[in-house]
Amino acid sequence: MANCEVFALKPVLELEAHQVREVLRLLLHSIIFQRALGPVKPVERDSELFDVTWVRRGGRTNSHSTCRRGSRKWCLDPPAG
Repeated sequence: MANCEVFALKPVLELEAHQVREVLRLLLHSIIFQRALGPVKPVERDSELFDVTWVRRGGRTNSHSTCRRGSRKWCLDPPAG
């Protein structure tokens, strides 16, 4: 038995190939913003593909390039499963 709580997100997202990178980028930015330690300056952004607004860290951070590289890497070599 695991000592963590598991959440099943429904409905399952069905995406076209060109939408995957944008969704990953939005999720990574959201996670980094929520997990940031210390004061964070929020910056609102609109999605290029979807009708949503998301928040990322503002100021001098490298989280934007990290999210971009991470989503690009995942799209080029997705995990098996």
